[in-house]
Amino acid sequence: VGLFHEIFYESRNNAVRKAAIEGLGNDPQSIDLLKEVVTDENENYSVREASGLSLHHLDYKTMNYIAAKIIAKPEPGDGTIEYVGIHRRY
Repeated sequence: VGLFHEIFYESRNNAVRKAAIEGLGNDPQSIDLLKEVVTDENENYSVREASGLSLHHLDYKTMNYIAAKIIAKPEPGDGTIEYVGIHRRY
């Protein structure tokens, strides 16, 4: 398990980092890391997704709570209309 943590933190390859996160899906000691990764908006989508699946496997109630918070959070621009200009051809 320590090796998966080391690989996750040291690798820049998202496929490798995703595999490391998947390897933590049976380690209850990794729940905090998995929560951190799944909620990090700057993290690669596939790595976040793998973290969510691993966390769900370990603690589905916590992952369901986090998922509800993610879904309820509006994306920038949702519900508003921004004027960016209209281009017409005549």
